[in-house]
Parts: sequence; C-alpha cells; structure tokens
Amino acid sequence: MTPSNRLKLNLVLIAVLVFYWLLDQAIPDAVTPYDDIVLSASTPITPLSPDLKQLTTDAEGIRKITQAHPGQTSVIPLATDNASQIATRLLIAQATQKVDLILSEWRIDEASTRLAATLLDATERGVKIRLTIDDRTLQFSDKTLFSLARHPLISIRVFNPQHRVSNYAGIRLWDYFSGLKPQHQSLREQSIMVDDLLAIQGGIDGDGNAVARDFLIAGVALNSMRKHFDQVWQHPLSKDIGEVFPEHPFILHNLSPRDKKINVIYQTIQGYARTRLSLSDNQNFALNSSNLAEKINGNWTHSTYLHSDMAHEQIDLRLLELIQDARSSIQLQIPAPNFPSSIRQALAAARQRGVHITLLCDSMTSNKSAAEFVHYRNQRKSLIAQGIHIREFKANFQAESSGISRNTQVMLIDHNTLYTGHFPLFSDAKNSPPASAFIIKEPLTVKKMSDALEHNFSSQQVWNPQTDKPDQEASFWRKCAYLFLRWWQVFREQ
Repeated sequence: MTPSNRLKLNLVLIAVLVFYWLLDQAIPDAVTPYDDIVLSASTPITPLSPDLKQLTTDAEGIRKITQAHPGQTSVIPLATDNASQIATRLLIAQATQKVDLILSEWRIDEASTRLAATLLDATERGVKIRLTIDDRTLQFSDKTLFSLARHPLISIRVFNPQHRVSNYAGIRLWDYFSGLKPQHQSLREQSIMVDDLLAIQGGIDGDGNAVARDFLIAGVALNSMRKHFDQVWQHPLSKDIGEVFPEHPFILHNLSPRDKKINVIYQTIQGYARTRLSLSDNQNFALNSSNLAEKINGNWTHSTYLHSDMAHEQIDLRLLELIQDARSSIQLQIPAPNFPSSIRQALAAARQRGVHITLLCDSMTSNKSAAEFVHYRNQRKSLIAQGIHIREFKANFQAESSGISRNTQVMLIDHNTLYTGHFPLFSDAKNSPPASAFIIKEPLTVKKMSDALEHNFSSQQVWNPQTDKPDQEASFWRKCAYLFLRWWQVFREQ
C-alpha cells in the first residue's frame, strides 16, 4: 500500500471513530422555560400554587343544568389565541376528584409548563391524574414530564411506543431509519375530562402561536367520552412510562417527590407559573361561575359524540354517510390530508353530483412534518383534477380572532352540519388508537365555523397550488427532506 493510500485509509478510520463517538454521546438535558428561576432559602417546601383559585366552575350548578337537559349536549366553541389553554388550566384547577388527559404532543415549552404546574396544584387537593401521551414529541431529557411521572397521584402512559426516544444520538438515528412508527399509529387528538363533569375536545395545543378551535362540552356526550378515555388508557398499546423508559435516572433510581431533585423541579415549575403566567394576563376567555353556567345553559343541542375501537369502522362509515348526503357544499380543513381510497371515491362522487368542495391544508413551508406532506403531495394533483378547490397555508399564517388556526381539522356539510375529530387519513388502521369525533348541528356554532373557513380560504395568507406554485417557496433543506422522505417511502414499500 502506498503512503498516500495509507494516509487516506487512516483518515477514513479516524472519521468513522469520531462519528461513532459522537453517536454514543448522551444528549444533554433539554433547556426548559423555568431554568432561570432561582429558589431562595425562603422558598416554601410545598409547591407554589398558580393564580387560578380566584375562579370557580360552580360544579353543583353545572350538574343541575345538565340534569335539566337529559339526552342533550352543550357545545361551546373556544376562541383562538390561548383560550383553550386557559380553559384547560381552569378546569384542572377546579377538579376535586380526577382529571383524564389525552395528548398528541408534549413539548418542552411554556404551554406544557403551565399545564404541569396546574396538574401539580391539583394533586395537592388529592386529585388523581391520568395522562396518555404519544411518543412522537417526547424527549428523554424532559425533566418536567419525567418528574411528573414520579408523583404518586399522576399516572402517565405512552401510546404505542415504537419510536423509542433514547438519550443516545446513535439509538435515535437507528430508530428513525429502522422502526419509525407509521403515522396512523399515533395519537392525533388532544382532550381533557374533569370530574366527569366538563371536557374539552381537541385542544391543549403545545404550539403557543396556533391554538386550534376547540369545544367545551357538558351533558350526555360525556358518558361516551368517558368510555373513550378508558379505551385509550386500557388499550394494550398504552404502556406505563416507567416500562417504556426504565433507564431514565428518575425511574432507575426510583425517585419520589420527597427527593430533593424532584422537589426542586416541582417548586420551580410552580414558581414559574405563578410569577410569569398569571391567568389575569389574558381576558380572551374569562371563565367564571356566572358566565360559564350561562354559556352552557344557552348551547344545548342534540350533538353526536362518536367513539370506536381500534378498527374505527363506526366513525369511518358515519363520515362517509355525511359526504354521500352532501347536496351543495363540503368545506374541509385538514392540516395533512392523506385520504384513503374510500374517501377519495366519495369526494369524487360528490363532485359528480355538483357539490362544491374546498380543502384547506398545510403547504410544504407550513407543515410541521415533511413526512406528512409527502402523502398529501402524492394526492394533490388527482384531487385538483377532480375539481376540488385547494388552498395551502403560508408558513406565517395567523388566525384572526374570529377565525380558526391552521391546526384545526374539521368538515362542514351544506352549511348545517359540522364534523370535527378523527378523520381516516390512512387505509391501514392496524395498531391505530381508539378514535373519537363530534357531529354538531347547533346553528350558531356551525355558522361561525363556516364563516371562519370561508375567511381562511379567501385570505391573503394562503396559496393556490395551481397558480402560486407554493413548493418553490420552501427552503432548500426542507425540499431536501421532502425528496429524501419520498425516496424512503418508496424504498420501504418495496
């Protein structure tokens, strides 16, 4: 071997060793919003309480109103901005027995910190917490979530944890390419139920800039919602977080709130919530005992709450019936559409009947996941050919106060029926989580949603994919990610 070739070989070996060393390094602890909170010697040992106790939901009054409307459901649309987050914190702050949550996202941000602080406050009153969360956004270095998991009154389960979120970069990389969880196996809803009295369907978005239009619910629908929460919690694919991440230091060393490390985290979370995130800072949705009861009492309707097992047949068939019954218009807003053949055929048949169909969705620049955009991009040309009018959100889209965010997933039929919740985006439902959806026919709610969709469709913050060529606006690296994932999708399907 010549000296030059020997040198090249040595350089290659050194590069491989350095790369392997980098992959084997532990990822440092994630930076949290409350890291700059400094605890003084006078800080109480017990967790601080967020400034929420001034408000009340008047539980007994709501129960009386509910009993006066048997067989009916009260559905209250929550406004945009952070109204759903405020309503969520309020409901938890007033819980006396239990709180059930289903979250598709848990991020290391202010929204999750607010939620964590309110959950800790509830446990001081003896409230039991059940949290089921998808693993897509979990981070091994998230001390907030793993500290919550060590509380005796907080139980956390991870749904279908195929995508292991390890603390080592090499394992993360291997998991991504070898066993990435299919999207249809992920939780795609965010809901909360408090004391079997009130619920919020669809909300608690972790993105502070785009909160989806959610619904505060009371009445008979909560009976079905309770069954749905139990289905998700007891699902064979819901695993205890300690079973999924036994190597996490908090779990490995069996830490408890009595241990200083956990106790300090609790104190700083609560201190951050109290000093910086007071509820009085926002008046967009001022829930209190008087106006909440008034709102609930004025919104009773015969809305239908659907929930199903792993196969989703009941909801999918009902959704197809709604599309087949459409006579004049179908308004769709789905951030990442990937319609199975049954939905595509139903939409095509509706177009042949003369039904006007519009679709609002994310563009390559606004979509949070390039993998999700790949599926929609593969169908876009055929949807346009069917006569479906499509608009794609620009990256900087911001919903107005009367509108809805681009995260909202809804369908409106003939301006008189609103469908929100589960939408079949994949033909293979194997290992999919239990699903839920709402069919709402309350005229005022439906009209407001219809107006908001029409406003979004005609906004200057959307692109027409036929004339504007929005893919060209994406960054070079996003285009590269899209091309790679498209190739990877074809490769895995071989």
